[in-house]
Formats: sequence, structure tokens, C-alpha cells
Amino acid sequence: MITQQILQDLFIYDNGNLLWKNSQRKNTVKANSIAGNLGQNGYYRTSVKGKLIYNHRAIFLFHHGYLPKFLDHINGIKTDNRIENLREATYQQNNENKAMQKNNKSGCRCVFWHKTTNLWVVLIRKNNKQHSFGYYKNYDEACLIANQKRKELHGEFYRGLS
Repeated sequence: MITQQILQDLFIYDNGNLLWKNSQRKNTVKANSIAGNLGQNGYYRTSVKGKLIYNHRAIFLFHHGYLPKFLDHINGIKTDNRIENLREATYQQNNENKAMQKNNKSGCRCVFWHKTTNLWVVLIRKNNKQHSFGYYKNYDEACLIANQKRKELHGEFYRGLS
């Protein structure tokens, strides 16, 4: 199990980076070098005592002494691991702050084209319930309403105009 003490023994925290305190693995990793590498999912990770850990999780544990089930990057940038950019979140809150999905067809979160009525509809999920905020002829109006309602429902986990 990786603990706060283990991390503090191995690393120095420097503005979102973990730096090795000492050379590792028979000098293949130099002291004061940045720990970890970028994984395919866009998050930095490093090996500690033979176990992979995401750097943002290690940094949170390093500072707070515990690991919540979910962490959120406040600005949505997966590589920005500054402690002030990391916060505890629920699964739902983490999803409320994620970037727009690549398969989004409307270009605006929570706005969908309703084929039957030929209107834009605003649908937002919160607490496993889908909330409808009306049908609109005008796309821009639907996006404006969607963003206003998302801000109301998601609070501090709301992510801007997308």
C-alpha cells in the first residue's frame, strides 16, 4: 500500500510535478528528475514500490494524507497536477466537469436535435435523473439555456460554454 509517508520519502513536490529525491533503479532515474510518464489516457503516472499510481492521485495523497475514490482536475487539464487544481469529487461531479465528448453532434453539451419535432431539446442529467428544459427553434438559444441550467445544477463543477 502506498502511503503519504512513502511518497514524502521518495518525492519532492514542485508546482504540479513529483521529483525524485534520490536516484532510483541503479541510477537509471536521476535525483531531482520528474517522476513518471504520460499514459495513453492523457494522465501522468509513475511506479512506486512496484505499483503504478497516477501522479495527480499521488500528489493529492502526498499533501492530504488520504485518497478519495475520485479526484477532479478543476480546469479540466489532465496534465495540470498542481495541488490547487485537484479536488475531491464524486463520480457524478467528475463527469459534470469533463470535456465535451468527441461524439457530440450538436457542438453544445446537453443540446440535442429532436427529429420528430425538428427542434433543439435541452436535456441534462443530475442525480441519475434526466431533466428536460424545453424545445427550441433557435440553436443558440438552446445552447444558452443549456449552459445556464448546467451552471445552476452543477455549481462549482460546471465547466464553461461547451
